[in-house]
Amino acid sequence: MPRSVVAVLHIGYWGLYLLLIATMVIGSRMNTPVPQFLFSTSAGFLLIAPNVVAFYVEYLLLAPRWFPRKRFGLVALFSVLTALSTSLLCAVVLGVASSHVTPVSRTSLANAAAFISWLSVLALIHMTLALVIRGFISWYEDIAVKEQLRQKTSEVEAALLRARLDPHFLFNTLNNIDVLIMRDALAATNYVNQLSDILRFVLYEARAERVPLDAELAYFDKYIALQRIRMTNPRVVSYTLSGATRGLSIAPMLLIPFVENAFKHGAG
Repeated sequence: MPRSVVAVLHIGYWGLYLLLIATMVIGSRMNTPVPQFLFSTSAGFLLIAPNVVAFYVEYLLLAPRWFPRKRFGLVALFSVLTALSTSLLCAVVLGVASSHVTPVSRTSLANAAAFISWLSVLALIHMTLALVIRGFISWYEDIAVKEQLRQKTSEVEAALLRARLDPHFLFNTLNNIDVLIMRDALAATNYVNQLSDILRFVLYEARAERVPLDAELAYFDKYIALQRIRMTNPRVVSYTLSGATRGLSIAPMLLIPFVENAFKHGAG
């Protein structure tokens, strides 16, 4: 996934979270302005700081390390420990620096256990969402990688098909033409021209992503004609074409393996 999209996803996530807090502040009819509440009060600090730390510990460390290995128990264990430790640490930091922060929720620190538990649950929710976001990004990237591999595989397969010309067919054809020269020079010349057309098609025209179907079928005609030279009974080969082909295209050298196999495994 592009980094810009990931950045927008993170900004959108935290923007929605701050909007949720702002909505709660406005709904509670507090006299404190929303920006001041978020960035200048102890309550705002505790709603943001431990959750940001817990979120990115999960996103950057725990999820990439353990989740792909399916170590779900370790992910859950370290997530709970991280939520507790970050909440406790931020509460301690707030307590130390409370003389420099507007004391909105200072009295709630008296009930430390319940307060830390509430902060930990909130941090754990953010860590769960971080795991979901990380999993979504990883899933998307896996799909993108698989699609790239599929395209590369298709390109390689197409390249192999385009470059494929059975060397036995080439050598046998040359030998057959050599023998035919002594018996029928005109027919030998015709077969040489057909072999030249085949080589031209394979080496040049078949480099394109797609070729006209008529050109592929013309290749078939020449290939079959050259194969008939070596056969004791050329009439054993039956090849018919039906249907309209004008204006159609096909990946080059895609069908020739079927024709080759017919000659390799057929009666000759």
